[in-house]
Amino acid sequence: MDARPHPARSLWPLATLLVLLAAALYVAPRASADEGVTSPVTDAARVVKRFDFDERKRGNFERTPMRWTRVAGPGQPSYSDAALDDSFGHAAAPSFHFALRGGNIGYVYGGEDLPVSPGADYVLEGYLRAQGLTHASAFIVCYLVDALGDVVPGSHRVTPRIAGDCDWTRVDVEFSCEAREARRLGIELWVLQDYAWMDESDRAFDPITRQEVQADVWFDDIALHRQPRLRLAVQPAGGLVRAGRGATLDVAAHNPTLDVLEVEVAVVDVQGNRPLATRLPVEASASAEASVPVPPLEVGYYRVEAVLRAADDVLVERRAAFVVLPELGGGSGPGGDVGVDLGPWAVDRPDQLSDLVSALPCSLVRVALPGPSRGALEAVADGRLKRLTRELTQGGRELVAALPEDLLRDLGTGSGVPIGEAAGSVIAACGGVVTYWQRGVAGELGPTAARWEGAIDLGVLRARLSKLVAEPRLVVPLDVLSSGASRLLGAEEADAAESEDQYPHAAVYRVPAELPAHALPWQLAFLAERNEGADAGSAPGGAPAECWLSLEWPAPGDLGGDERLIDIVRRGWLAKAMGPRRLLVPAPLEPGVGASEPAWMPGPDYIPLRSLLHYLNRAQAITTLDLGPDNVAILFRRAGEHLLVLWTWREDERERHVALAAGPRAVLCALDGSRTPLPEHDGRALLPLKRLPQIVSGVDANLLRLEDSFSLESRVVQVHTREPRPLLRLANPGGLPVRGTVELDPPEGWQVEPRTIALELAPGATLEQPLTVVLPTRPLGGLWPLGITIRLSQPTEHVLTFPRQLEVGIEGVPVEVRAWREGADLVIEQSLANQTEEPVSFNAFCQHPDRPRQEAAYLGVPPGETRMRRYRVADVGESPGRVWLAIQEIDGPRRLDHLVEVPPAR
Repeated sequence: MDARPHPARSLWPLATLLVLLAAALYVAPRASADEGVTSPVTDAARVVKRFDFDERKRGNFERTPMRWTRVAGPGQPSYSDAALDDSFGHAAAPSFHFALRGGNIGYVYGGEDLPVSPGADYVLEGYLRAQGLTHASAFIVCYLVDALGDVVPGSHRVTPRIAGDCDWTRVDVEFSCEAREARRLGIELWVLQDYAWMDESDRAFDPITRQEVQADVWFDDIALHRQPRLRLAVQPAGGLVRAGRGATLDVAAHNPTLDVLEVEVAVVDVQGNRPLATRLPVEASASAEASVPVPPLEVGYYRVEAVLRAADDVLVERRAAFVVLPELGGGSGPGGDVGVDLGPWAVDRPDQLSDLVSALPCSLVRVALPGPSRGALEAVADGRLKRLTRELTQGGRELVAALPEDLLRDLGTGSGVPIGEAAGSVIAACGGVVTYWQRGVAGELGPTAARWEGAIDLGVLRARLSKLVAEPRLVVPLDVLSSGASRLLGAEEADAAESEDQYPHAAVYRVPAELPAHALPWQLAFLAERNEGADAGSAPGGAPAECWLSLEWPAPGDLGGDERLIDIVRRGWLAKAMGPRRLLVPAPLEPGVGASEPAWMPGPDYIPLRSLLHYLNRAQAITTLDLGPDNVAILFRRAGEHLLVLWTWREDERERHVALAAGPRAVLCALDGSRTPLPEHDGRALLPLKRLPQIVSGVDANLLRLEDSFSLESRVVQVHTREPRPLLRLANPGGLPVRGTVELDPPEGWQVEPRTIALELAPGATLEQPLTVVLPTRPLGGLWPLGITIRLSQPTEHVLTFPRQLEVGIEGVPVEVRAWREGADLVIEQSLANQTEEPVSFNAFCQHPDRPRQEAAYLGVPPGETRMRRYRVADVGESPGRVWLAIQEIDGPRRLDHLVEVPPAR
């Protein structure tokens, strides 16, 4: 048996490795010893081969293990070497030790004793130990090889990368052998410097090359397992089930062992309940298939868990998900202004994406195109890119194609430079359906993510794209933390927006998840400036560039489920209220793990975010309502109706409600799709005020804004003068005339003029009616009720009551009185605050019916100060009664009387 690797592999350039790793479908991030990547494969799965590197007993006394050959090439110096280490091992010594002293180390296994069978599933696992990997990482690469020794295209898989200092850590990668031409598996072990991932533009930004020159990695117990096959799929496609209908679970299993296995399938709801559970036996060396019907379930998100067992051992686990969708009622009309972002991996596994996106009420989809480093030519050759982009644009949706940095470089930066093969092929495959071209991909992998400024300016980009597509519309990605703040502070725009960005069609501002929701109105205030005046960027022809927002959600692990949803919904409504032309949000999807699971599934937030998008779409903020401190209420116009969105910032869970004149057709719309009519009481609906924003549709905007405009100012009524008079204010902010009457009901013995006010307000007009109040003789200080009733005849018949209070007191000199018992004595405390700009002086007295009069004085009380007097009435007994207190201005007419109730004896 020839122990040498394929000749093309032995001199494989390092750059080719990086391209294939980036193009692999399941490139995993770095892992650490604490993460526990997955559970070890059970012994019931057949071991094709295990590398324990214990080769001395087999006669190998060389430094390196048998059939393992060093990968030679640039960046892989000979002074960084690898050898068997007889002192360390995972289960037992020896292990394969990589001594990194600079550069990179790669070893490829050249044996042909790793056979694979088309149609089988495999797991490659291994254990790694690392010391000193600060600027490098270690991992295992595997791929399928055909009978001629050539690598099967698209078959590369990579384990999680190990870095830092860690004890023995298990890594694995699961794959299916679907290629008929595959005959065996190729394996490579790598320790790779981080600088190897950088390109020339990265080095231009940071020319310092950091690398490890003293690090060590040990590999051991690398095993290839052929495991039983388990396939799980949900019908209808995408896991989208309409309310009132059932689903079907398609289960297929293959048992290569000599024992009878069993498949357990369960449907689990968000509370952990199992509305369905079933078992399917799989005979030895046989296959079994079943279609499991799921009865109609309540609206919600459901996980599907399938487990293949051998007695108590779990051999294979698969997962899927489906959602039972609620009916959302009428849409928001043609077109729309909300969209979803599919992120950078949509093209890799496009299956079911179109179904999942089609069920979302969005008119715009953003997808990152693959560049040369992520298999661009392969995505074009197998038709994935063309199929996905055309499916996503069905139903009139517009497509935003984000061009990654390497694809922009391949497109070229000069008029005389030919367009690269990857860029030309990708743009030709999808250019006919792309509406917008975005320069750069938000969150690109690698060191450029934090410093993206665009490798090509817009003028050049438009010229290059125009060779392939007609009149390309360009979108520039910006960051709200730099662009928004700089506008507020009057600073210059970020570099990406200088010189009017050479006329982009739109600027899309990224709103990061780390920006608190309550800070969004401040950070997005610049949008109001852009909407009201000239924009910093301009579209072709001089028209102002559109301003878009791209929201990011907090990661599921950063906040609990309920807290995360509250934060997401608040962000969505606050961003929409600022008036962006388009609003992009992350698609509520999650990818399957491995080729044996659905490529994409609805995420746990699919239903609430679908409902949120439904109401956000084409919603335009009109005004805000005043519900008091720590509360938010925003009125939106949407497709011929009006929405009211309200919530509280308060953290406690105390139940709160607010009564508003929302109209007779107001409906409370929950994010689970349910709709609850809100009955009226005394002309108002009682609305819940919670931390999660509440959506009320069908509100009467004219009535709501009329109610919000009502105010009664100057509520202090003085005994010595009728000025200042209370002012009743009412505005008509709607577009229809308002007619009716205003009726006032004063306390008994009071006179208020006018008692009835004829109401006739044109759109935009305001009523300001001063009220003349005539008090009875010797009125008592305190609050007195004033009933105000508005009877509308137009634009709709409605009665609104406004219970208000007038205070008999002294303007600018509030007086408070309170009483309590101390034993048999009565104690009365009187305080006087001077809120005027001049000193005040008053005489005061306290008169108990059965006791002598007690007198006091407030002399020269300066502005801004409060003085207090305390009266004690001895031995008042248990009988109730009232005590008369009064103040009289010295050398002035101001006077105020109070009657204080004697508190009952305990």
